[in-house]
Amino acid sequence: MISFGKYHHIMAKDVEYVEALKGDSDSYPYHLTVYLRSGHKISLAYMKEENCKAEHARVIRQIEMEQRREQDEVMSTLSILRTTINSIDSRQLRIWRHLEKLLKVQVEEVK
Repeated sequence: MISFGKYHHIMAKDVEYVEALKGDSDSYPYHLTVYLRSGHKISLAYMKEENCKAEHARVIRQIEMEQRREQDEVMSTLSILRTTINSIDSRQLRIWRHLEKLLKVQVEEVK
């Protein structure tokens, strides 16, 4: 979840893009808009350009951190799966070799 302003909390995967623009209003000329994949948009207005740019950078950083976290979770899961597959293979091989010795079966390996 990323926070946008004080009241908006959205999932990073739902964000299409973030846009910071200067509008034509005198009181709040700077606008920061988050466009969602659903077609909705959330917009905040700022008096100062520095505040708008700082919030823009913070939102982008939060989105990137969330995406990196999701990628890390996927890579961790893949690593666990590989380790599990390799350990199952070696364990099964040991069981088959032990069974081979117990049954006194001769196995020819084909290359």
